[in-house]
Amino acid sequence: MTATLIQIVPRRSISPEGVGDYARLVADRLLRDHDIRTVFISGSPLPPLERVHDEWETHELAERSSTVLLDTLNRIAGRAAVPILLHLSAYGYQRKGVPLWLAAALERWRHQNPAPPFVTIFHELFATGPIWGSAFWVGPLQARIAQRIQRLSTAGIATTAPYAALLDRWRGGQHGSAIALPVFSTIGDIENPTPAAERRASLAIFGREGIYDAVYRERVDQIAAFVAANGIDEIIDIGRRTEAPPAMIGTAPVRCVGEASIAVLRKELGAARFGLLDYDADRLAKSTIFAAYCAHGAIPICLSDAAGQNDGLRPGQNYLKLDKSDTGVVADDAALGTLQQAAKNWYQPHSLKSSANVIGRLLRQSSATTERI
Repeated sequence: MTATLIQIVPRRSISPEGVGDYARLVADRLLRDHDIRTVFISGSPLPPLERVHDEWETHELAERSSTVLLDTLNRIAGRAAVPILLHLSAYGYQRKGVPLWLAAALERWRHQNPAPPFVTIFHELFATGPIWGSAFWVGPLQARIAQRIQRLSTAGIATTAPYAALLDRWRGGQHGSAIALPVFSTIGDIENPTPAAERRASLAIFGREGIYDAVYRERVDQIAAFVAANGIDEIIDIGRRTEAPPAMIGTAPVRCVGEASIAVLRKELGAARFGLLDYDADRLAKSTIFAAYCAHGAIPICLSDAAGQNDGLRPGQNYLKLDKSDTGVVADDAALGTLQQAAKNWYQPHSLKSSANVIGRLLRQSSATTERI
């Protein structure tokens, strides 16, 4: 018999939306592999034309309030003990990132429903920043909200190991109350990717428009050095840009794809030898772009000065890292194959299929007596 799961997400929109897209893919896989059917609660009131209409039953909150959320939960579940999978990203539920209403509603729900499994995926914990920025001031309150929700949860999932360790400490040092599960590729993966040495010597640059300054202004000379050192003969720019990238970087022409369908993305990444991203290397496990490179056999190159050795990742072993002092890293054919396979091996335990298996297991651990509807 099909079990019902309530997934709470910041929003379900027709526009690309990281957490919402992640949750939909989890829903697809939970139904396919575990016979668990998702009912979504979207925490953001959206204009009618922005709402997504697909095969998934979705209840959009009329307003962000604890009373409305609790009423919606009760309406969906009725008398059944329905488990919850919460996707926590604070700014998605409140403009300044302090969704006190969300924590209050879930505390009330937990008091009324002590038995059902309640799993939280902590996509973010809290913001940090300089004292003159708002993140510095709201960060501690965001942390307290996350801590309240972690204490309600039967299990917590963090996207990086340092996040999971912090969640354990918040639970009084209860080791294993949270697990680390790096994100999966939201555009799918390739089971047997073309070997890197057999691919065209190309470099994909995939990301949102915010990467423009870091890639095409601040680090362009460094990228040009990598292009020269590795014989790159084409750069493929993928994503929305408000300004056109340069026509050439070093000796390599730049081909602009722009915003692309998933089919085009998979084709481009499945053919590129390298994939570049500008990201904090200490948090690569939470980058869906890094995951997409690993999943499609494009050797990841990260522009970062961080050590980048969390979550089983090692620069030079399963990805390449360029800090500001690097003028060119050379990868010969043997290194290409080793890097590509190591990246794929790192990714497999948290592919979409593997992640859904982990989530399904966590939901089952405390649901043996849960009523099915």
